[in-house]
Amino acid sequence: MLGHYCAVLVLWAFGVLATITTTETSSTITVKNDRLAFSLTKSTGKIMTMSLDGFDLLGSGTKGLYLDCVCTPAGSYVIGSSGHTNSTLISGYVDRAGVQFAGVIVSDVYTPTNQTFKQYWFLRDGETGLHAFSRLEYFNASTPYVADLGELRTLFRPITGNFYYLSGSDHNWGALPSKDAQASWTEVQDATYYLGGTPTDPFYQEYAEYFTKYTFSESYRNTKAFGQFTNNSGTTIGAWLVQVTKEGYTGGPLHSDLTVDHVAVYDYLTSNHHGNDAPKINHGFQRTFGPKYYYFNSIAGGTHEDLRKDAEQFADPSWNAKFYDDIASLVAGYVPSSGRGTFKASFTLPSGASNALAILTASGYNHQDNAADMTAYQYWHNITDNQVEIPRVIAGNYRLTLYADGIFGEYVQDNVKVNAGATTDLNVNWVAESAGKEIFRLGTPDKSAGEFKRGNAHDPNHERHPEEYRVYWGAYSYPQDFPNGVSFTIGQSSEAEDWNYAHWSTYGGTYKDPTKYTLNPNWTIAFNVAEADLPTSTSNATFTIQLAGANTGNGNLDTNPVGFDLKVYVNNNGPLAFTIPGAASSSCVARSGVSCYNIAGKLSFSSSWLTEGVNSIILAVPASSGVSVQYDALRLEV
Repeated sequence: MLGHYCAVLVLWAFGVLATITTTETSSTITVKNDRLAFSLTKSTGKIMTMSLDGFDLLGSGTKGLYLDCVCTPAGSYVIGSSGHTNSTLISGYVDRAGVQFAGVIVSDVYTPTNQTFKQYWFLRDGETGLHAFSRLEYFNASTPYVADLGELRTLFRPITGNFYYLSGSDHNWGALPSKDAQASWTEVQDATYYLGGTPTDPFYQEYAEYFTKYTFSESYRNTKAFGQFTNNSGTTIGAWLVQVTKEGYTGGPLHSDLTVDHVAVYDYLTSNHHGNDAPKINHGFQRTFGPKYYYFNSIAGGTHEDLRKDAEQFADPSWNAKFYDDIASLVAGYVPSSGRGTFKASFTLPSGASNALAILTASGYNHQDNAADMTAYQYWHNITDNQVEIPRVIAGNYRLTLYADGIFGEYVQDNVKVNAGATTDLNVNWVAESAGKEIFRLGTPDKSAGEFKRGNAHDPNHERHPEEYRVYWGAYSYPQDFPNGVSFTIGQSSEAEDWNYAHWSTYGGTYKDPTKYTLNPNWTIAFNVAEADLPTSTSNATFTIQLAGANTGNGNLDTNPVGFDLKVYVNNNGPLAFTIPGAASSSCVARSGVSCYNIAGKLSFSSSWLTEGVNSIILAVPASSGVSVQYDALRLEV
């Protein structure tokens, strides 16, 4: 029961016609209101049928809407396949606003390890979406560590052809490859396909000749909703995952993940894609993820923009907060408003800072690494007019991190306490890091390699004009782009044309060119130093390297500790070594990314290595090793 706000509603006693109706048989549970209906198979915990205003959202032969993971010693697991699944109907309730609701709680135990999964689905009267929570518990003292939570996700999996378009963001959308295209395409890499056999296919025409599930990956900093949509007799219908809150995810605002592809509309609660850290499932692990909102909409004559704008209005932690308080006693681990506070701050930002962000994550850890403490949560907000206010923060101890475009480094402050029912109010003065006079910078410090060649530049040859990095890397030819390697002159060369978005050690083979090229591993930067910029006596010079991603050969995993050294030579002096740990690997460029797991370092050397006039710095990856790096920005100071 839900206290005095929610009680079992005996509708017939008041002569009221129910607008939420439920039906339970030995095998299924059905819940519906006037517009949205779903039916769940009790033995598997999967929603297998759904309809909006009579439109079949999943289609015949669907795999449904469900929860799965890569989280057991055996690897992947679909929740509900253990034979120990319990699906419980929740019905007869009204919330404090007098709105009826019903739902289903699915509980499943993976018996070999005693991992318990719970999936919650709630439907309110007057709404066309499902409020969802997911939970994992692990209590087994005999095996203190069972596995990494490599993936935990919900999937909405309609049949192919049920929806016609994919939408990862407001500008990144396009036609779904057709059944014919999918039947004949050629796999060229993991989940990456060449559509050359169907050149009239709408995706080929509008977007690219290659399709990969990574094309619609998005950084969680700005995501609100993503999904699929279609046109049905003049009415546009959408199926969306709305991120009501991001507090339960991990990896902070740089977390980048799949959103939608030809298979499903995803909600990746955790994953190791793009170098994201995976939580460790230890004895005592318990975590509730959500709320999230699977929303379904229809607009007569509606456009993609119309549908998306409608869905994004619900990406607000304060939306339906009272309802979530009302069901808190039904959702294990959900923290109601009484356990939350507000964070406010005023900032003095460094000169030149733009697009500044304030982040709250686990105290003591980099914001990308908060999966190390699964008792902590995460929040962020853009800084506007040097102010920020973040409501509904779960009471706890946090690290405050600030970063901004144009500024090297970050501001970090640990032990920021947010108390329930109270407001934490800070005044923060961020002084940008500096090691002396800046001689040059290459790139914009913005956590991304997008400003470089084959990065954010838009494909001119397709109607949707996607950023080039989103397309399979093998669609381009690095040996043709840079036949003599990369040599960049500060003040003369163009970052968008003369510096590649990835520093490869080897390249290929690709689908169209099977040659595996052994490349010159050295990239050269030429720059001038004026006499006035050289110190009168020998001092230190500092070369700062910020990487937007790296591939150590460890893929996305943290299991192999072996990394590599990115070596730096200054006028043939050196080498200086920037060590990239194996755990920082992200497979970023191979999986259509320009902003993945970021790492940074500073290399100091004697200013006597520099001379008046032309100087050079060489950046060298290990030759023929298969590793790569993607630069965010570089800076030399004296």
